[in-house]
Amino acid sequence: MQQLGPDNAIWDDGEWISWDEINEQIQYKEWRAKYPNADLSLVSIFEDLICTAEQYHMHTGKHLQVYGDIGELYGAITHGIKLHRNYAQGSDGRLGNDLVEVKTITPFKSNDRVTLNLKRNFSMVFFGQDHVRLRGAREAHSTKGPAPCEGRQAGS
Repeated sequence: MQQLGPDNAIWDDGEWISWDEINEQIQYKEWRAKYPNADLSLVSIFEDLICTAEQYHMHTGKHLQVYGDIGELYGAITHGIKLHRNYAQGSDGRLGNDLVEVKTITPFKSNDRVTLNLKRNFSMVFFGQDHVRLRGAREAHSTKGPAPCEGRQAGS
């Protein structure tokens, strides 16, 4: 464990508080405001996954095959969908008593059409799109704030 002191922490009420802890608290407050009912442990995974996909695309010009997982996490975070295990047959998760199929419109798709396999077992469909837009597309289509890879750091 790193020694806390004036270079990496502030003194408050008789103890050192690290800038990392302060930044984490700020981040959690921002996430709670943006996703009021979310499991905040999923939000960091969701944003890291978007950032990784975005960086990979910027570096290679190719897309990782993660957009379905990103869409499912988005549904879990924003609407409380309880996800099934990976590759479970029938549906992607549950919302109350409804079985939910999650369809994600990827950033490289030329239209907003999706195909549903009606043989699967679901009673509700969740569609997601804006959360998987890469930086250039997101800036052109959304005014929801900074890209997930960007952030504010207190004390720096």
